[in-house]
Amino acid sequence: MLQERGIIAWMARNPVAANLLMLMVIAAGIQALFTVQKEVFPTYPSESLTITVPYPGSSPEEVERGILIKIEEEIQDIPGIKEIRAKATEGSGVVTVILDPGTDIVPVLNKVKVRVDGISSFPQDAETAIIEEVLRRTSVIRLTVSGPVGEGALKELSDVIRDELLALPGITQIEATGTRAYEISIEISDAALNQYGLQFDDVVNKVRNQSQDLPGGKLRTTTGSITLRSIGQAYTEKEFSEIVLLSRADGTQVRLGDVARVRDGFEDQPMLSQLNGVHGITLRIDRVGDQDVLAISRMVKEYAAKKQLDLPPA
Repeated sequence: MLQERGIIAWMARNPVAANLLMLMVIAAGIQALFTVQKEVFPTYPSESLTITVPYPGSSPEEVERGILIKIEEEIQDIPGIKEIRAKATEGSGVVTVILDPGTDIVPVLNKVKVRVDGISSFPQDAETAIIEEVLRRTSVIRLTVSGPVGEGALKELSDVIRDELLALPGITQIEATGTRAYEISIEISDAALNQYGLQFDDVVNKVRNQSQDLPGGKLRTTTGSITLRSIGQAYTEKEFSEIVLLSRADGTQVRLGDVARVRDGFEDQPMLSQLNGVHGITLRIDRVGDQDVLAISRMVKEYAAKKQLDLPPA
């Protein structure tokens, strides 16, 4: 009598072992269902970092000469750096550092920070450098806010929705598209300046000096310390219009609104974002690190359904 050999034949002769193996496979599958990380696309370690230096009021040429070249010269010999890219724009400069594959980013990040913080020849108006690792982000879901309202009202609503989404557990990165940044526009005519005996630089200096918050030190008392601070930063059209440019001996004052046209609006840049023919702002919710894409998607959908009930019909 011939006897079959092989794993299938062995299983047929030992049903108890086959059933135990099946139970083990089912248990492993159930465990993996709750422990395996769900991803839209595979993630891989970050191998780049950015150095951002704000330089308000500067041109791209000034940013290149005063900031970018100095950073490049200071960090170019750090081991592990493969490539350095620099981009100069109005009011800001960004240096992107690409590392060699497999390089541990933490030591390089620390060395870059020490080198950049040690540069003492940056322009006086340049702000503190922001050095951070470039995080790999994956888009999970998009939420679009639209309706027959003005751009200002729509932006305010999208900002509220964005803040409420960020307050949900597990959501940390949201990027808005289809919206313009707020901007205060000040238009001054030569006739107005001549009428009040002012120079253009006088107006610029007055606005710069009076529209800012200044630290005033600390006042120590027997019960503790009190931090003193002068709050003078202007944010709205009305606040800028009230800035005093000239005080006369008779007590009258010339304010910015008397010699300039102040407009509270948005940046002058092309923008087209619509949903069903109506202007809309899209919020892109991203996954960072080991966040659960399915949980994020579920929370956003549940939030959108509840929020829709609070909004007026389109």
